[in-house]
Amino acid sequence: MELLTHFNKLVARLDLVEDRFTSFQSSMPSRLDHSHWMFLEGLSSATWQYWGRFCRSVVIDSALGAITAGGVNLTPCAGSWEEVSHIATRVTKDRPPVLGGTNSDLRIEPTWGDPNKLNVVINALDLDNKDTLASSFGADSYISHLQTVRNATAHRHHQNTANVLALRPYYQVARLRHPSEALLWLEEQSKSFAFLFWLEDMRMLGELAVQ
Repeated sequence: MELLTHFNKLVARLDLVEDRFTSFQSSMPSRLDHSHWMFLEGLSSATWQYWGRFCRSVVIDSALGAITAGGVNLTPCAGSWEEVSHIATRVTKDRPPVLGGTNSDLRIEPTWGDPNKLNVVINALDLDNKDTLASSFGADSYISHLQTVRNATAHRHHQNTANVLALRPYYQVARLRHPSEALLWLEEQSKSFAFLFWLEDMRMLGELAVQ
C-alpha cells in the first residue's frame, strides 16, 4: 500500500466538507437556530472522523510495510492490522502488549486522531517513519481545537463548553450559544474561519505524514 493513497482520500473528504461549510456560510442567517447547530455539529463530527481514519490508516499500513510518498519501502513490524490494533489498544491504556496478541474489536481502539495517544502508539511500534509521523501527528497544531469542539457538541455540559471557551485567545470570537458556533470564529492571524483553518492544518500535516 502507498501512503499517498490515504492522503489523497483525506484531501477528497476535506474538500467535500469544505464545500458544504462554504455553502452553509454563504447563506447563513445572523442568528443560528437548532437546525444550524445540528448541521455544524455533524460537519465537525464527520471531519474529526475523517482525520482519525487517516491517522489510523497511515499508522497501520506503515507497520505493515507500506511505501511512503517519497518511495521508501518501510520495514514491516507487524503481521496484520489486528496485531497493530492490539498493540495500540494496550499501550494507550498503559498495559503492555501480549506477544502474538490481536484485536479485531474496533470499538475498543484508541481515538486515533488524538495526538497524545497517537504518539504513544507510534513509539510502541517503533516504525521506520516514526520521526516523520511524530513531527506531523504530534505537532502543536490547531487540529486539537476541532477535537475539543467536536467533543463539546457530542457531549454537551458546562465543562466541555468551558474547554471550547478556553480556545478564545486564538480567535476573534462572538458570543457562543452552542459549541458548534466555534467553527465560525475567525483565526486571529489569517482571519479565516476556524473550521477552514483546521482543514488547512489537516492538509498540511497529512501531506507531511505520508512522506
